[in-house]
Amino acid sequence: MKTLRFLGMTLLMVMLAVNFTACSDDEDEPNSPLVGTWVGGEVGFDFEETLTFNNNGTGQWDEDSFNYTTNSNKVVIDYGDGDPETWTYSISSNTLNMTAEDGVEYRFTKK
Repeated sequence: MKTLRFLGMTLLMVMLAVNFTACSDDEDEPNSPLVGTWVGGEVGFDFEETLTFNNNGTGQWDEDSFNYTTNSNKVVIDYGDGDPETWTYSISSNTLNMTAEDGVEYRFTKK
Protein backbone atom coordinates (compact mmCIF):
# COMPACT_ATOMS: atom_id res chain seq x y z
CA MET A 1 0.00 0.00 0.00
CA LYS A 2 2.84 2.41 0.78
CA THR A 3 4.39 1.66 -2.62
CA LEU A 4 1.11 2.44 -4.40
CA ARG A 5 0.73 5.72 -2.48
CA PHE A 6 4.37 6.63 -3.26
CA LEU A 7 3.85 5.91 -6.99
CA GLY A 8 0.62 7.92 -7.00
CA MET A 9 2.29 10.92 -5.34
CA THR A 10 5.28 10.68 -7.69
CA LEU A 11 2.99 10.60 -10.72
CA LEU A 12 1.04 13.58 -9.39
CA MET A 13 4.26 15.57 -8.85
CA VAL A 14 5.49 14.79 -12.36
CA MET A 15 2.17 15.83 -13.88
CA LEU A 16 2.18 19.10 -11.94
CA ALA A 17 5.77 19.85 -12.96
CA VAL A 18 5.01 19.17 -16.64
CA ASN A 19 1.86 21.27 -16.45
CA PHE A 20 3.67 24.35 -15.10
CA THR A 21 6.66 24.12 -17.43
CA ALA A 22 4.58 23.47 -20.56
CA CYS A 23 2.67 26.74 -20.31
CA SER A 24 4.11 29.95 -21.67
CA ASP A 25 2.98 33.50 -22.18
CA ASP A 26 1.07 33.74 -25.47
CA GLU A 27 1.40 37.50 -25.80
CA ASP A 28 4.39 38.93 -27.63
CA GLU A 29 5.88 41.64 -25.49
CA PRO A 30 7.56 44.47 -27.37
CA ASN A 31 11.32 44.01 -27.19
CA SER A 32 11.97 47.68 -27.82
CA PRO A 33 10.25 50.91 -26.85
CA LEU A 34 10.37 51.79 -30.56
CA VAL A 35 7.80 49.12 -31.43
CA GLY A 36 4.63 50.73 -32.74
CA THR A 37 3.48 53.25 -35.32
CA TRP A 38 4.75 56.81 -35.17
CA VAL A 39 3.56 59.87 -37.13
CA GLY A 40 5.64 63.01 -37.66
CA GLY A 41 8.52 64.19 -39.75
CA GLU A 42 11.64 66.26 -40.09
CA VAL A 43 11.83 69.12 -37.58
CA GLY A 44 11.12 72.46 -39.27
CA PHE A 45 9.14 70.98 -42.15
CA ASP A 46 5.39 70.55 -42.41
CA PHE A 47 5.42 67.13 -44.05
CA GLU A 48 3.88 64.16 -42.25
CA GLU A 49 5.45 60.71 -42.48
CA THR A 50 4.54 57.38 -40.92
CA LEU A 51 7.22 55.25 -39.28
CA THR A 52 6.43 51.74 -38.04
CA PHE A 53 8.69 49.46 -36.00
CA ASN A 54 7.51 45.85 -35.70
CA ASN A 55 8.44 43.53 -32.85
CA ASN A 56 10.27 41.16 -35.25
CA GLY A 57 12.98 43.67 -36.30
CA THR A 58 11.25 44.88 -39.45
CA GLY A 59 9.58 48.18 -40.17
CA GLN A 60 8.31 50.62 -42.72
CA TRP A 61 9.00 54.31 -43.27
CA ASP A 62 6.19 55.51 -45.48
CA GLU A 63 6.57 53.24 -48.55
CA ASP A 64 10.06 51.89 -47.74
CA SER A 65 10.47 48.61 -45.83
CA PHE A 66 13.52 48.03 -43.66
CA ASN A 67 15.13 45.82 -41.02
CA TYR A 68 16.36 47.38 -37.82
CA THR A 69 18.46 46.66 -34.75
CA THR A 70 18.75 48.66 -31.55
CA ASN A 71 21.58 49.14 -29.11
CA SER A 72 21.17 51.47 -26.17
CA ASN A 73 19.91 54.75 -27.68
CA LYS A 74 20.86 53.91 -31.29
CA VAL A 75 18.79 52.29 -34.01
CA VAL A 76 20.33 51.02 -37.23
CA ILE A 77 17.89 51.03 -40.15
CA ASP A 78 18.84 48.86 -43.11
CA TYR A 79 16.84 49.22 -46.33
CA GLY A 80 18.88 46.44 -47.95
CA ASP A 81 20.83 48.78 -50.21
CA GLY A 82 24.17 48.13 -48.49
CA ASP A 83 24.19 51.51 -46.73
CA PRO A 84 22.49 51.21 -43.32
CA GLU A 85 21.62 54.39 -41.44
CA THR A 86 22.44 54.87 -37.75
CA TRP A 87 20.10 57.10 -35.78
CA THR A 88 20.28 58.29 -32.18
CA TYR A 89 16.85 58.26 -30.57
CA SER A 90 15.09 59.21 -27.37
CA ILE A 91 11.53 58.59 -26.28
CA SER A 92 9.70 60.82 -23.85
CA SER A 93 6.09 59.95 -23.10
CA ASN A 94 4.64 59.35 -26.58
CA THR A 95 7.23 61.42 -28.50
CA LEU A 96 10.10 59.86 -30.46
CA ASN A 97 13.04 62.12 -31.33
CA MET A 98 15.51 60.76 -33.89
CA THR A 99 18.75 62.35 -35.06
CA ALA A 100 20.66 61.08 -38.10
CA GLU A 101 24.45 60.92 -38.19
CA ASP A 102 24.44 64.12 -40.30
CA GLY A 103 22.43 65.99 -37.63
CA VAL A 104 19.01 65.95 -39.33
CA GLU A 105 16.30 65.72 -36.67
CA TYR A 106 12.92 64.02 -36.84
CA ARG A 107 10.11 64.11 -34.28
CA PHE A 108 7.27 61.60 -34.18
CA THR A 109 4.22 61.01 -31.99
CA LYS A 110 3.02 57.50 -31.21
CA LYS A 111 -0.22 56.66 -32.94
